[in-house]
Amino acid sequence: MLKIIETNIPSATNQRLLSLLKTEAKWSFGHDKDIETDPNRDAGLTFNPYNEGGLVVDENGQLLDRTQIITAYGFFIYDMITSKLDQKFSSLYRMLFNIYFRGISESKFHLDLESHDCWTFIYGLNSNDGGLELKINDETKFIKSIESQAIVFPSHLYHRGVTPKTEAKRYSLAFVTKI
Repeated sequence: MLKIIETNIPSATNQRLLSLLKTEAKWSFGHDKDIETDPNRDAGLTFNPYNEGGLVVDENGQLLDRTQIITAYGFFIYDMITSKLDQKFSSLYRMLFNIYFRGISESKFHLDLESHDCWTFIYGLNSNDGGLELKINDETKFIKSIESQAIVFPSHLYHRGVTPKTEAKRYSLAFVTKI
């Protein structure tokens, strides 16, 4: 049900991707459906370069070359994760980059999809003391964010991103994929 995947993707690859994300991505505030309205907290930032059916374009219908490069990195990471799993997947449903800021960002428990034929992968772009909390059999399990490691679980499990307590930011890449 829950798997931890060591992708062995070099740190230099993650650093190149982070550099592009910092300068080229069109970030927006993340949101949870039931998040309280607290002016001192947010759900972090999110960048969504891919949804089922194609790449996400800007308000003018344009896709920047740098966005294509970011998306290509994302697909490379997705392929590395899936190559290490016994399960075969039919299609990628969503790719979403996230940033959580220490002391500001807070995520609520949510599920990505209610479907039992979808899986979520959370890939750590940097190591930090934040991570992921999952609700499994009425227990909450915390998994620390480790660079180049992916946490794989069914998309119908409740989970949330956890903000780091000592590092400034937690960067992650989330995939939802179909069996």
